[in-house]
Amino acid sequence: MAITNSERVGKALDLLKDGLRPYIERELKATYRDRWLDTAKPSFPDWQQPGKDGKGLNWDTQALLQVMCELWQDCFKKILGVSERNLAFELRDVRNKWAHQKAFSTDDAYRAIDSVSRLLAAVSSEQVESVEQTTGGSAGDDAGTGADTTSPATIGA
Repeated sequence: MAITNSERVGKALDLLKDGLRPYIERELKATYRDRWLDTAKPSFPDWQQPGKDGKGLNWDTQALLQVMCELWQDCFKKILGVSERNLAFELRDVRNKWAHQKAFSTDDAYRAIDSVSRLLAAVSSEQVESVEQTTGGSAGDDAGTGADTTSPATIGA
């Protein structure tokens, strides 16, 4: 059975989570030192709040992108440029669309996957190659959307 555009985007977002976490934690610690956790906490919803020692910190894709967007000026702007900032904000919207089960056209899915790949490349993540390998294949049908779900055999080819 063919993979749908939503499934393809979901896989890319999982890889984004795995690739961004080490970078975000490293930059938070470098910028805020011992206060890094206290600085990041306001970006997490109440149900996702970690303990005082950081145990139980739920770095899901939403939390990573939220922290990155909210702390851009103080923390991430030093290394990443305006293009990467735009990618982070765009991917936060993509993640919300995906989480709320909105349909993705083939063009939207390709754009989301390309944006994931570009942001991961900008932070020198090992997951860049996995994005193209894992999310490739023929597109499926996001049922009832009228979305164009035909696609080339691989993404980024």
